[in-house]
Amino acid sequence: MYGASADSAFWTEQWRHTDRAKLLRQAQRDVVLRGAFLRHLPRHGRILEAGAGLGQWVEILRDLGYNVEGVEWSAPAVEAALATRPDLPLSVGDIMRLERSDGTYAAIICLGVAEHLPEGPGELLRELGRVLMPGGTLMLSVPHLGPLRRLKAALGRYPDKPPPGLLFYQYAYAPVEFIGLLNQAGFSVMEMIPYDSLLGLRSELSLLNTAYDRFYRRGQTSSLPSCVPSSFNHSRGQRLGWRVGRWLFRTHFLRWFAGHMMLYVCRKGLPPSIC
Repeated sequence: MYGASADSAFWTEQWRHTDRAKLLRQAQRDVVLRGAFLRHLPRHGRILEAGAGLGQWVEILRDLGYNVEGVEWSAPAVEAALATRPDLPLSVGDIMRLERSDGTYAAIICLGVAEHLPEGPGELLRELGRVLMPGGTLMLSVPHLGPLRRLKAALGRYPDKPPPGLLFYQYAYAPVEFIGLLNQAGFSVMEMIPYDSLLGLRSELSLLNTAYDRFYRRGQTSSLPSCVPSSFNHSRGQRLGWRVGRWLFRTHFLRWFAGHMMLYVCRKGLPPSIC
């Protein structure tokens, strides 16, 4: 996938235009990731979020009693998070070269980072493995090359060469491919959890994305004279509609078929996974 190079300047600009309060609310409503963290993260021992962004998951998990800290390479992002929650243990650093001793952490979270490395995730996985204790938990997510994206690839809907003027942005990985990379780095996959099917559908189906945007705008501008009346304009109907929508997009089938991301729950130092 191509666009802008996902370097520190890129993420600084992204975080600068992100509403942290809204991001925090979205994370609090994310039952898929929240449930995965509650099932797999240890209640005792230090936990690191590598690539913590604005620190929303560090805040949520610490409020739930987990001993979580975060490292993020964008200093403005860390400053923005600390301006809201100065008690959060967030620091600026390079997760490819963590200033931590071997085996420091009982668990590591790394969401949406590994796919942005043009050379692949090998070096990052080795560094995360170094600071993770034997038998520790790694929860890492990358874009999911699921059935919908594989179908588009088979139909030739993706460019074979970088479009003019665009740089490498990220990879999407099929599970068998990424499990192999994790095994090479000394991790065994215990569970795979696809998530964010709405974003996956919107990013791959332009007509659905257009319809979603129009529906969303209509729901947000129901007081305007030009708005077409709809049951979703009523507060009760709107709540019901979004509840049904959220349930639909959280179903396992749709998450597996069109989920934008795949979360790999791994253990360090166990026998290799069976691909």
